[in-house]
Amino acid sequence: RDVERSRGLGDVYKRQQLRRRTIWESDFLVLGYGRIGRAVARRLDLLGGHTTVAARNAVQRANARCAGHRAAPLDRLPVLLAKHDTVINTIPAPVLPRALLQQLPGGALIAFTGGLGAGKTAFCQGLAEGLGCTDPVSSPTFAIVNYYRGPRPLAHFDLYRIHTENDLAAAGFYDYLDMGAVVACEWSENCADLLEQEQPIHIHIDRVDETTRKIT
Repeated sequence: RDVERSRGLGDVYKRQQLRRRTIWESDFLVLGYGRIGRAVARRLDLLGGHTTVAARNAVQRANARCAGHRAAPLDRLPVLLAKHDTVINTIPAPVLPRALLQQLPGGALIAFTGGLGAGKTAFCQGLAEGLGCTDPVSSPTFAIVNYYRGPRPLAHFDLYRIHTENDLAAAGFYDYLDMGAVVACEWSENCADLLEQEQPIHIHIDRVDETTRKIT
């Protein structure tokens, strides 16, 4: 009932249809095993999905196994991300950005997609924190780019009004990549072809409800 009320699996159905994969052919990773996490994992298993629960708490992992789910510690997240098609995050903390940092080289490009209020800037807050940046993180909607200083600096772009290679160059996009900063781009779909030349990491964020996001 929790999942149906929040339409938590509607986007899963749509995305699997676009990939031409059925639920039972897919590997799902559910982060957290609270009320929403339990409902999502239970429903996916009933539909035949291959579901793994990642949780910090050993009791939650034990409960997940008792319910018939696979379970793993949350600190194994970098390994788990590589093994699953879809990640459904029910934890209100930015755990995914910190795990992703362990695999990010200097000059890495992260291309975000997702609607208004999906949580792209919140994700970047987690990135900046994990990179050790000392500047406060805010949406670069009006500035186009915010630069956060630290041992591993982060350049945070909003590409909503950027459409051409000249626009990217004028905003300093290529300069930040060349200097070895991690570059994160919101509204990356506006320059998808140009960004693809830089071999980006693609992150799509769907808003499930007020406290839950699905990240793929």
